[in-house]
Amino acid sequence: VAGFCQDPWFREKRVRWLYVIDDPTIETEVLGWCRGQLTDELLDVTVIALQRNSGFALACNSGVLAAETPYVCLINSDVLPIQPGWLQPLFRTLLMQPEALVAPLLLTDDGRIQHAGMTIQSLGIGNLPACVHSLKGLDPTQLKALSPDGLPYDVELLSGAALMFARQRFLDLGGFNPVFGCGDFEDLEFSIRWKRAGGRLQLVPSARLTHLERQSITHQQDSLTQWRGLLNAWQAKKLCPELA
Repeated sequence: VAGFCQDPWFREKRVRWLYVIDDPTIETEVLGWCRGQLTDELLDVTVIALQRNSGFALACNSGVLAAETPYVCLINSDVLPIQPGWLQPLFRTLLMQPEALVAPLLLTDDGRIQHAGMTIQSLGIGNLPACVHSLKGLDPTQLKALSPDGLPYDVELLSGAALMFARQRFLDLGGFNPVFGCGDFEDLEFSIRWKRAGGRLQLVPSARLTHLERQSITHQQDSLTQWRGLLNAWQAKKLCPELA
């Protein structure tokens, strides 16, 4: 909240902040914190609490449906501003290319690249696809090889951790596919569906945020989680003939 409060666009209420609680077990705690901490903040904040946790896709779709703005920026709750002004480059890109799906450069908390577009490679199991962040761990200055002038550039796929788009175009495409349940591969499938409809996928390197990816969950996956990941990979391949 402190990071957003420092941004003039948020203080001036040029941006509406809509937070989706997708876990009913934390609803009371979150709403209580909001009542105690946000009453006097210069932010336009709306909180939506879902009755059940139905996964990443439906939580995002619910938020976009509830939004009343022509443009929407979806960001995970573990994506944090580094400094004010990160939203403007994304917005300018969309004004120039309304059909684009755009994303900021996401960095680790020590400033290295985490998400700068995704590519696909074989998982090695039945030709199933895997999402790869090929630039992960590099210094952001190395992006000059892809965009010497620092302007937005096309990528193969975009991560769902932070995306901005024209709201109506997202809705017309049906949003994220809820078949992926708790998550993984819905951003791959949506990226392909977006391109299939004639849109571009663009990374905006001048828009930068920190992403504390998966720091709140264990890195040791149980067998159910592993099987769910394989199922989602299989679903993505079935839904996207381009992956064959």
